[in-house]
Amino acid sequence: MKDRQLILKSPEGQFVEFKQSINSTLAREIVGFANTGGGTIVIGVDDNGIIKGMRNINKDVSKIESIARNCDPPISILINLEQKMGKDLLFIDIPDSPEKPHSCSDGFFLRSGATTQKMTRNEIIHFLHSTNQILWDKKKCFSFKYPE
Repeated sequence: MKDRQLILKSPEGQFVEFKQSINSTLAREIVGFANTGGGTIVIGVDDNGIIKGMRNINKDVSKIESIARNCDPPISILINLEQKMGKDLLFIDIPDSPEKPHSCSDGFFLRSGATTQKMTRNEIIHFLHSTNQILWDKKKCFSFKYPE
């Protein structure tokens, strides 16, 4: 696919992340992309864009699907196996989610340029408000008394 070639030639950024192998930060990356416009994670490529390939494809696909399923709410992803330069790569496509914000066991994350950042409490509140998930006019004011 031509798009895949462009992804491999691009540096890591807002919509592209390279990982040499599956590691403990994968859930954060998936959550970050789902919360921030979507993106693609390529497993089998190092941070410099050098193709390294993968070995345990079936095991890794199951692990990736499990990670996405264990996010809250679960994240729908597309996983494609492709060969480049005779090496197996996994492309994980994460769409911009209509169900955001998503979290994983490590918290809530956003993609910011080529990095995935943990959201602060205030960022989470702002995020919920900006996606119309907190409607202040429908919140109860327990301290209000009428008439006084």
